[in-house]
Amino acid sequence: MKNKEIISEWLPPPSNEIPWYQLPVEQVFETLHSDQSGLTLKEATSRQEQYGYNELTYKKRSAFMRFLTQFNSPLIIILLICAVITGALSMWKDANMWMDTVVILAVVLANTFIGFIQEGKAEDSVEALENMITPECKVMRENKITVIQARDLVVGDIVLLEGGDRVPADIRLFCSKNFGADESAITGESVPVEKHTDPIKGDQIIADQKCMLF
Repeated sequence: MKNKEIISEWLPPPSNEIPWYQLPVEQVFETLHSDQSGLTLKEATSRQEQYGYNELTYKKRSAFMRFLTQFNSPLIIILLICAVITGALSMWKDANMWMDTVVILAVVLANTFIGFIQEGKAEDSVEALENMITPECKVMRENKITVIQARDLVVGDIVLLEGGDRVPADIRLFCSKNFGADESAITGESVPVEKHTDPIKGDQIIADQKCMLF
């Protein structure tokens, strides 16, 4: 966020069928059955049960899959091919290259084991860090400003943001002042993008949806 001005925003539902940036604010509120006073606790609970938590979920790789991915390397594949060739020559050509085969396989197994352990520790560290960091945001609930975890946001929530805050979800602006957002991760623009609350006509790419936050 570019400045310290608090702004009010709300979330679109998890659907790509409605072009929220094209709709006037009044129509958006009507569609979401919400208003500037925010949702009631009962309604927020009901919507969370319907749509789930506001978070991205991923399936952690099993230890077996993590082990198999260690072989997904050109160098490892080349070494395995060399091991097969030296082993075949030792069996059928009496080349006496068994020692070479053993050394190559030992290098492959050592590399695989080290990579397996390191990736496991890295995944555990990332998971522990995610559990330690709990993003929060301010919302209007029953006409009161309430601080909640970002994962507890629901469709139709009124979100309050100020300078330095992270955008907790896809949001349609309805009130802002001197507001800009860093969208470099999405659009590649190196400077904050100026935002406004007016609806935009026609189909627009994300970079041109100036009344939306992502």
